[in-house]
Amino acid sequence: MTMKRTLTDDERQAILTLVQGLKADDKNQIIAELDNCTVEEATADGSRLTFFLAGYHRPAYRGQHAYDVGGAVNDIDGAEMAVTLYADENHRLLELELVKWDETSIIKPDWSTFRVLY
Repeated sequence: MTMKRTLTDDERQAILTLVQGLKADDKNQIIAELDNCTVEEATADGSRLTFFLAGYHRPAYRGQHAYDVGGAVNDIDGAEMAVTLYADENHRLLELELVKWDETSIIKPDWSTFRVLY
């Protein structure tokens, strides 16, 4: 069983960098949500973090959508991973997902290599 935790400084900084390209309302909401959230590793390899927002009762799952920004980070083995931030149907933070394209197992993101792609 996984435990809820706060974002690491590196995870938080990557998200803050990622959302700079969003419109002001979305960016400001995400920043506020980051100040009042915990996360849980939804996968054993840590490739998907689920957000729990203080005071927000998430509705039953009826889909999600990615924000209009994306990034990349290298795993410590040098392989590139896509970084995608998702919202729920109410446009509230839902998940941060890492996808490693070379199909090897994720070891640990090297957040110092994070970059925004679009």
